[in-house]
Amino acid sequence: MSETLGLFGGMALLFAYFLPSLTAHARRHYNLGLIVAFNLLLGWTGVAWLAALVWACNSNCPDGR
Repeated sequence: MSETLGLFGGMALLFAYFLPSLTAHARRHYNLGLIVAFNLLLGWTGVAWLAALVWACNSNCPDGR
């Protein structure tokens, strides 16, 4: 039973860690590659994770529309 909880807990943490990348992908963000790289390399800091999430949720058009 504890192995199952550990597996689901690990999957939940992995999902939460990559939430900015998944959000950018779902929104078809034009900077998807940069957001994924930023999230992957610096997301562990917390501040960068939050910045990546805000970036992924921001405007989807290069000209700000």
